Amino acid sequence: MNGIDETDIAGTGAEAGTETGPMKVKGVSPLSILYSFVPYILMSVFAGPQSFRVVTAISLGISAVWMAVGLARGQGVHQLSLVGTVLFAGMLVASFADPHLDAWLQQHSGTMSDAALVVTALAGLAAGHPFTLYYAKLSVDPVQYENNPAFRAGVLAVSRVITGVWALSFAISLGCDFASAATNANALFDWVIPIVAMVGAVKFTMWYPNYSRTKTMAEHPEYLEEHRAIAEAAAARQAAEPA
Repeated sequence: MNGIDETDIAGTGAEAGTETGPMKVKGVSPLSILYSFVPYILMSVFAGPQSFRVVTAISLGISAVWMAVGLARGQGVHQLSLVGTVLFAGMLVASFADPHLDAWLQQHSGTMSDAALVVTALAGLAAGHPFTLYYAKLSVDPVQYENNPAFRAGVLAVSRVITGVWALSFAISLGCDFASAATNANALFDWVIPIVAMVGAVKFTMWYPNYSRTKTMAEHPEYLEEHRAIAEAAAARQAAEPA
């Protein structure tokens, strides 16, 4: 997948982004977002009566590592990694603490993982901090994000829309869990529909930022000059700093 630079993800960026020199930050691809889903996918696909504790431990380890890596890099804690660490740790403790809970979790851990994704996505939207904002902030020019209100608002607006699409994808997967339990069409509900929903979310993530940028620049061409002025001011401050 192609990387997404700050002029794509922001929704208010412009071609001036190519003039910011060292302030331009290499973008992230939708594949980077998928990394945070790996523990949840493992739980949904592989957790079963014979493998629940092993898969849960692996998912917990991956979530904890992603969280530690974000902290070590000064990028903060991603919502999905934090929720995954708490959820999978709780599952593992409950499994050892209560045989009845252990039996229930073996049957429903995958559904709980999908439900956690839906709740996390919707809670982030309600709180004004969509989970994809984490990746957007890593991919944009920090100078523009910190000093350009229109740019920052565009980053948040695009992140909200993309997070909403991912929330729909998660909800579809959750619905498939219940449909699979009620029917014999396991291949359709366990694999086909969830994969189609996820691929659709990935495709949208790749398409929407550039569409939003183009639309916004057509409606607000003055953003181009604002972007350039902020970039030039930052470059001047950098040049004036002692070596």
